[in-house]
Amino acid sequence: MTMVLKNNKGFAMVIVLVLIVVLFLFSSALTVLINGQINSSTNNFKRIHAKYNAEAGIEHGITQFLNDSYTLGDEVNSADFDFNDNKWDFSDDYYTFTITKPDDYILDATGYYEGTERNITVEFEGGNFEQSFIYGNQFTVNIDEDLNYETTEQDEDSEYLIDNVDLTTYFDVVPSFTQLDSKDLYKDFITEFYSSYDGDNNGYIDGSESYPNYSTPPGGLETPDYGGSNTINYIINNKNEVLDGNGNEQKFDTGQIYHYRGNLKFSGKQQSELLDEYNLVQKSLSDYVYEEPPVIIVDGELEIDTLNAVRNFIFIVKEDITLKTSNAAHTNIDKTFIYTEKDFNYFLDSNNIDNQTDTPHMNLSGQIIAENNINIKIKQKSSSANNNDAEYDELDWPSIFDYSNPNSLDGNNFKIVQWIE
Repeated sequence: MTMVLKNNKGFAMVIVLVLIVVLFLFSSALTVLINGQINSSTNNFKRIHAKYNAEAGIEHGITQFLNDSYTLGDEVNSADFDFNDNKWDFSDDYYTFTITKPDDYILDATGYYEGTERNITVEFEGGNFEQSFIYGNQFTVNIDEDLNYETTEQDEDSEYLIDNVDLTTYFDVVPSFTQLDSKDLYKDFITEFYSSYDGDNNGYIDGSESYPNYSTPPGGLETPDYGGSNTINYIINNKNEVLDGNGNEQKFDTGQIYHYRGNLKFSGKQQSELLDEYNLVQKSLSDYVYEEPPVIIVDGELEIDTLNAVRNFIFIVKEDITLKTSNAAHTNIDKTFIYTEKDFNYFLDSNNIDNQTDTPHMNLSGQIIAENNINIKIKQKSSSANNNDAEYDELDWPSIFDYSNPNSLDGNNFKIVQWIE
């Protein structure tokens, strides 16, 4: 048998060249793939960073809104703010936001990072604290019960609940009102000025706890100490002078806080008014100044009886507030803020339910807040000049106890309705 030997070196060289070409192509593809992955990762990082900046813009916008330090419609750029004493360093690493209010509030934020941008739009409810009336439980109008006593809980379809009342029969301009949990102003007062005496930190001086014996604690707070559960009865004469039981005059200075540790009652003569010291000496209503109203804190109940007007005051009361009007024409609650942890009742002065059908008009400029119930008895509107009017008005709070920012008074009213990326 004859064997034929062939030279395969050329064939092997071809295989090697093919392998080299394949490896070269594979390495090129791998390089392209790696570069693509790197570019994709870089782009993803930029998008993530831009989204983070947009989220920071949303947080910043909400914070400014709740702190009442934002003007609707203004565009805010993070590069203009000083964070931790250092300016935002990157010209291409920032966010902008704008808040508008077509219906609900719209917060639009855009984050930027190295040529990449991401947008987030948030629709939220908030700022509704600016209402004439705020109540925690129920708000009744002309309920068929004696408001000298606690009212019964109404079913949701009750004709007396404000949601079921045609307010256009009472007001030319329907007042604003809402049900929400307001900030606990009475507790905040105790915490602010008597925290060292509130052993269980519950916002009350109760149980074995007691107030200090001095009338002016550290900080200069005016706190008349009348002791125990004593009721203070003031008479307001036709000169609008506030007199105690001994005929001594009590004046309320602007910008000061007066703390009554029992019940407090103001009883007036026909056409008499409760005024701060500055406005007390003014000859004409047109000369009145509504600045830094006196703040009256009451641990017990507050009753205001037969006054023609209350002007430029802030009342923060632990128990019920009863405002009995002087006549069926109207009572002015003028540039005045009223807060109670319990009920607010407004009706014509009467000691029996039958006569309470002779209802008064109401004229409110300011705000009424009741953590529990608001109950008002008012006339239907007529063609006369004495119609009902209730309009929210922000007061000039004194610096010693400043809650001028409406949103700071709102306990649980901020709600995000929609989040769009």
